[in-house]
Amino acid sequence: MGRRQEKTLLCIDDEQVALSGWCLYLQGKGYKVVGASSAEEGLQMFAVQPIDAVILDYSMPELNGSAVSEVMKRIKPN
Repeated sequence: MGRRQEKTLLCIDDEQVALSGWCLYLQGKGYKVVGASSAEEGLQMFAVQPIDAVILDYSMPELNGSAVSEVMKRIKPN
């Protein structure tokens, strides 16, 4: 599990129960996990922190997952 601990995952979900569940599950698998309960909060975290992968809810009220992923690709093309 050592390599997983080096990986940081960002979970974005406006449903608090789902967000907590994903974060707990992934932490239990050995990942470092940061959570955001809105698209805006997730984008801010993504912009300033080293993130290896994103778990993204595609049906959020303010920005849907497609729009969030497009912004993320512009922020960090790689």
